[in-house]
Amino acid sequence: MKNYYRKNRKIILAGFCFTLLCFGFMLTTHTVGIDEDTWILESQPSLLWLLQGRFGVYLMNLFLTDNGRYIPFLWDFLAVAAWYASAVVFSFGLFGKREGGTRKLPLFFFLAYYSSLPFVAGEMLNFSNFNFQVSLGMLCCAFAFVLALPAENEKRQKLLPALLLLVLSFSVYQANICLFVTAVVAWCLLGYLEHEQNVWQQAGRCAVLCGGGILLYYSINMLLTRVVGSAGYLSDNYIGWLEESSILKALFLALANIVRVSFGITIQEETIYGGEVICAVSAGFLVWGFLWLLRKQPKGRRAGFAFFCGALMCAPFVLYVILGTYKTHGRVLLALPLAGAVELWLILTFVNSFLWKRLCVAAGAYLLFLNARNMNWLFYEAKLVYDYDKETANQVMYDVLRAGMDYHEKPIVFIGCRTLDKLPIEKAGTIGGSLFAWDDGNNYRMWDFMETQGYVLLPASAEQMEEALQAAEDMPVWPAEGSVKETENTIVVYFSQPTQKWYSVNNVPPENLP
Repeated sequence: MKNYYRKNRKIILAGFCFTLLCFGFMLTTHTVGIDEDTWILESQPSLLWLLQGRFGVYLMNLFLTDNGRYIPFLWDFLAVAAWYASAVVFSFGLFGKREGGTRKLPLFFFLAYYSSLPFVAGEMLNFSNFNFQVSLGMLCCAFAFVLALPAENEKRQKLLPALLLLVLSFSVYQANICLFVTAVVAWCLLGYLEHEQNVWQQAGRCAVLCGGGILLYYSINMLLTRVVGSAGYLSDNYIGWLEESSILKALFLALANIVRVSFGITIQEETIYGGEVICAVSAGFLVWGFLWLLRKQPKGRRAGFAFFCGALMCAPFVLYVILGTYKTHGRVLLALPLAGAVELWLILTFVNSFLWKRLCVAAGAYLLFLNARNMNWLFYEAKLVYDYDKETANQVMYDVLRAGMDYHEKPIVFIGCRTLDKLPIEKAGTIGGSLFAWDDGNNYRMWDFMETQGYVLLPASAEQMEEALQAAEDMPVWPAEGSVKETENTIVVYFSQPTQKWYSVNNVPPENLP
C-alpha cells in the first residue's frame, strides 16, 4: 500500500483538498443540531449507544471522549479526514492490488466523488456527536476489505484480522454491512471486466467472511442487550415487513426505493438532496453499461456483466431490502458514494473515444462542482436554523428573567412548538430542522439546547407538565404579552396548540389530550 500511496500521492492530496473545500463551511462555522444538543455537554456516563446496538461507538467513546462529549471543529475535521482515508483504502483494494492499477484522472474522480456526496456524507458528518466514530468504522471496513482480498503472494492468515475489523465496523454502524457488500461487488465487476479467473471464488470467500462478521456482531449484541436492554423502537422503525398490507407490497416499496434514490426522484415531498448528481451518475453508468454490453462483451459473458452492473447499483440497499423497508435517510446509505464513485471511475476508464472521454471528464467535473456547491449550501442552511434557534432561546430567557422568574427554582415547560418561517431551503434528514419545532415541541431537546446557550433548566415532572397545560389554556402565542407565565410550580412558555405527538414525546398522560 505504501508504493500505491507514493505513486498516487499528488492525486490523493488533490482529492483531500477538494474534500476540505466541500466541507469548508462546516469546518469553519459552529452549530448545534439535532442529537448534538444531547451530547455536547453530557456530564454522566450513558449506555445509549449500547441500547442502540452500537457498542463499537461506546467502546470508542471510552478512549476518545469524556462521557461521549464531542469537541467542536476537531471532531468534524477528524471525521472528514477518516472518511477520506477510507476512500483511499478502498481505492487501493479495488485498483492498487490489480496488475494494471489505475489511471490518475479516474482515481481523482473516484476519491472526490466518494467524499463529496451531500445526501450521504453531508448528512452523516453533520452529526458531530458520532461522525468521527462512524468514519473510523468505515475505515475499519475498508481495511477489512483489503485484507479479505490478498494478492497471490500474500497469506490467508489475514482473514482473522479482517473478521475482527468487520465486527468492529458493524458495531459502530450497521450500514457498514452494505459498504462491505458494495466494495466486494465492485471488485467482482472489475475482475469480470479483466477476465480474472477467481472472481466467484473470492466473492464466495468474502460472503462467508461478511456472514461471519454479521453473526458474531449480532451474537455479541444479543448478550449485551440481555444485560443493559435495547432501544427496540429504533430497529422496529427499519423493519417494514409487518408495516404494509402485504409482504409483496413491502418488497415492492423496498425495491422501488432503489430507483427513487438512484435517480433522485421526489415522492410526496421526500427529496434526495443533491439528487441531480446521483441521477446523472446512475444514468451515465446505465448508458455506458448498455453500450459496453453490446459492443465489447461476447454473448457468453453478457449475462454475467449485466448481473454485476445491476448488483453494483443495488448493493448499497441490500440490507434495507432484506428488512423490507424504504425508509432510507442519506445517513444510512454509506455505500451509495462508493457505488457512484466506482461507476464514475468505470466510465472515465473504459470510454476510449477521444471526444467522448473529454466530454465525460467535463461532465464529471461539473458534477463535482455541484457536490461542492450543494455541500456548502447544506451547512449554510443548518447555520440559518441554528441562528434562529439560538435567537429564540435567548429571547425566551430574556422574557423569563425580565419578569423576575427564577428558572433555577422552577422548570420551564414549553407548550407546543415554534415553527420556523418558510425559507427556500431543502431539508436533508435532520439538517434544516429546528430544535424548537422537532417532534412538535420536544421539551427534553429544548432543555438540552438551552444548556448549550448557558442556561441550565430543571426537568419537569409529569405533574408539573399537567399544571403547565392547565395554565396555558388561555395564553397567547409567544412572543405576545402574557405568553410567559409563572405558576406555583412551573414557568410556562406557550408556543402553539399542543398536538398528539407533543403529548407523546413529552410523556404527558393520554387523559390530558384535548
